[in-house]
Amino acid sequence: AQAGSATACTWCPKGTHANSSASSFCSPCSGGETTREVASEGPLQCICEEGSYRPTSNEGCLPCPVGMRCDTGSDARALESGGDAVYPKARAGFMTLASEPLKSYKCLLDEHCPGGAAGTCTGQRDASAIACGKCAPGTYDDGLDCRPCTGGFDYLLFFAVVLLSLCGLVVVTLAVNRDALRQTGAVMACISNAGLSLTSVQTLGVFDQMSIMWFEPITSVLKFVRLIGFDLKVLRAECFFTPEPLTQYALRQLVVPTTVPLMFLVLLVKHRFKDLRMKVVPELVNTIGSVFNFCFISILVACVAPLVCYGYPGQEVSCMRSSPSTVCFEGGMHTAMIVVSVLSFLCVPVPFLGMAAYGTIKYKAVIAAATNKSHWHSLRFLYVKFTPQRYYYLPILLLRSCLICFVPVLFRSAAVQVVLLCTIFGSFLLAQAWLRPWRGQVPNATDGVLALSLLVLLVCGSLASGINMDRVTVQTLGIIAFAAFALCILLSVVLLSTRVLCRRGHLYSVFICHHKADAAAQARLLKIVLETRSQRSVFIDSDDLRDLDQLFDIVKSQIANLVVYLTRDTLRRPWCAGEITTAFVASAATVVAVQTPRFLKPTDQQLQDLSSYIDETGCSLKQYSIFFDQVAVAYAKLLGDATPCIGLQGVLRSSHDYEVLASSIARGTSTELCEPRSNSALPPIPVDAGQIVISAEENDEAMAAAGILMIKIRQTLFEIEAKDVPICSLCELNEQDRQAAFDCVLLASAVVVVLSQGSLQSPNQLAVILEAVSLRSDEPLTPQGLIPVTLPGFQFPTAEYYQSSLPAILAADATGQNSELLRAFFKLIAVPLSTHASDNILDVQVAQVVERIPSRAWVVSESTSIRLGSLHTSRLHSCAVVSVAAPFVLGSLTASRTSVEEAPPEASLDEPLHRRCV
Repeated sequence: AQAGSATACTWCPKGTHANSSASSFCSPCSGGETTREVASEGPLQCICEEGSYRPTSNEGCLPCPVGMRCDTGSDARALESGGDAVYPKARAGFMTLASEPLKSYKCLLDEHCPGGAAGTCTGQRDASAIACGKCAPGTYDDGLDCRPCTGGFDYLLFFAVVLLSLCGLVVVTLAVNRDALRQTGAVMACISNAGLSLTSVQTLGVFDQMSIMWFEPITSVLKFVRLIGFDLKVLRAECFFTPEPLTQYALRQLVVPTTVPLMFLVLLVKHRFKDLRMKVVPELVNTIGSVFNFCFISILVACVAPLVCYGYPGQEVSCMRSSPSTVCFEGGMHTAMIVVSVLSFLCVPVPFLGMAAYGTIKYKAVIAAATNKSHWHSLRFLYVKFTPQRYYYLPILLLRSCLICFVPVLFRSAAVQVVLLCTIFGSFLLAQAWLRPWRGQVPNATDGVLALSLLVLLVCGSLASGINMDRVTVQTLGIIAFAAFALCILLSVVLLSTRVLCRRGHLYSVFICHHKADAAAQARLLKIVLETRSQRSVFIDSDDLRDLDQLFDIVKSQIANLVVYLTRDTLRRPWCAGEITTAFVASAATVVAVQTPRFLKPTDQQLQDLSSYIDETGCSLKQYSIFFDQVAVAYAKLLGDATPCIGLQGVLRSSHDYEVLASSIARGTSTELCEPRSNSALPPIPVDAGQIVISAEENDEAMAAAGILMIKIRQTLFEIEAKDVPICSLCELNEQDRQAAFDCVLLASAVVVVLSQGSLQSPNQLAVILEAVSLRSDEPLTPQGLIPVTLPGFQFPTAEYYQSSLPAILAADATGQNSELLRAFFKLIAVPLSTHASDNILDVQVAQVVERIPSRAWVVSESTSIRLGSLHTSRLHSCAVVSVAAPFVLGSLTASRTSVEEAPPEASLDEPLHRRCV
């Protein structure tokens, strides 16, 4: 038959049928139906097209369910009759239950579900479990397949991991409560790097919750990460018992709370058998905070596991990623798991976050509580790994962890997850680079590299999951990023371990502890002399200090000797207190005290109230785990008989005096140096022409600055091959050399005047200045001939000074000549000498002084030599002349030319000084 034709008979095409061979037309099948062949007879031969099926109600063809495959002629009624009938089947990666053959479930891994008839799973997976999410009894899930349990080995593995975990918990409990003051910077960096590495590895556990198809070797690493996330299935728990998902999840949540009683027990044992003075509660709080901080991401991942679901676009159901046999938001099982999740979140992460917020807000109050150490010991896990300026950084890290963990909960799309996580990593990476919160350069660098590696790894994983991408190329890039991630962890561990275990010798032979305001120049000159003697580096903070963390770490591990240069306020400075305490508590360095005449020993009452005695303005010792009771003990040792003490009975005038002091430091014995002695036996002094004269006020800092100038000018002249030019120090002259001093000024090629705070009140310093100006009044006065050098704190004279102060200091003259000469002197451009600055800065400033010395200093003319013959023959110091504003009397300290015994043979500063009670 043919529709619309009565003259010819043809076969009805596919999709149509006729009731008889003489039919005048072919009737089409109903919508969505077709026929298997041409010439179909009647509507009973109409079947559903491919992609649709006939339901059991026979109400026409329906679209094939999501996740299923419907071949041509699929009929749900065939599911009951069986046989070779065509019926809807699950596609690969999906499965249907025998009890619900038309409801498909997406399997977590496509390998778990080959598709086909209802209740079909691969290997030994339980076909009665939704999404093939369980293994059959007697088997365990290794992530890809279900493998038979092996009996004794499974028990051995389980108990071995549990035992190792308990041992690790004991070690962590003891380690996190060690005195932070005793930890060197390298050890602290190792601890910080270990925490960063553990946090990064836990972040991979978040990646495991995402809708990304990972590749080797990352898939293998993720199995280990699940163990850190307290997933008992990794320990083959199915071989011991077959709990329901709810029971298994509840046991997972009990892992972390169970550790608290164990920590308490360990601390009780420590208190009973090791340290009866230890307070258990503060150390328990610190231990809980430290452990929860280390495992925070794993704790969050375990808590939110019931809320991390996966599905397939178009499906109405979704399954838990951690337990695929549990349907999300359907039935009592998942509801109960959500209840457990909320309770766990309220019992563990929320209190920890609250404690972190409380400790951060109360940081300044905790630091200010000078006598209460319990709060600090309880909350120090928040602060010790970060610089004092970035004490608030741990809550920032916790916020990042929360955002990372909740991304898979709130968003199921892989694309959205990747974009959000990349944004989070990038934002916090910028914050870390800006704040640089970690103590030490290595942890800051490690944090940045690990975050960048995770970001690149995430991008590569997302690209590898795309169907239109070159998977091999993307996998290669991802493996490179993962290799960099693993290499960073390995190198940080190896390098820092090598630094801790293989350190040889000390970087500095001596560390000079001093107060810069009182002794910057003295410490600098002593450093120069000590380095010359020992040929080893000497540390003062002006050269190397970047932060107090680094300063205290140098005291702990990089010095052989600590010299405490005691001036008026040395023991009142917090950094000096920290250096001294660190040396006695955490260092093997030998401590030697040098007491200047200005030092005032603190009273017993002041030692008992160090919070008032030590000025902690802008710096709190508690920030560096140093407490006043430790400082009091250190001060008692420093001022006691057991610590060698060198007492100075007067002002150190010359470099030779500092050499005598350095020799006494090297011997490490208590002694009194430079007692007042008669200078009548001093040898006569000659006067040389063409020399450089340096004049300074008679005080310890000014004369030390003159000594620094003398040494550095000589070094600079040696570099420019002008080493034969003599340099004269007026501060080394005695009473009989007053005329010789003015002769020096007369014949000098250059006069360098060191101006300090008391220079304008010193008659002798003013006399040198006026003499230098007046003796050159017949020649053009140039800056090269007379060079003012200002020290920190010097104030230039005002008009009132010229009118009132100057006439009172010097004999008044009717012509006002002194005032005019002094005004002429201060018209010269002064060169600053920053005695508290680094050696590099001082070298630049001394070079400016040398540039202003006239060229005649390099060559002494014949006429100048003739002029020398007219002067009386008195002896001058052999190489250098440095003048002081004294009555040219060495006063109480003339060790360079007194009857003080000669300096003993040089003691080696390469080894620690010998402690001796004198």
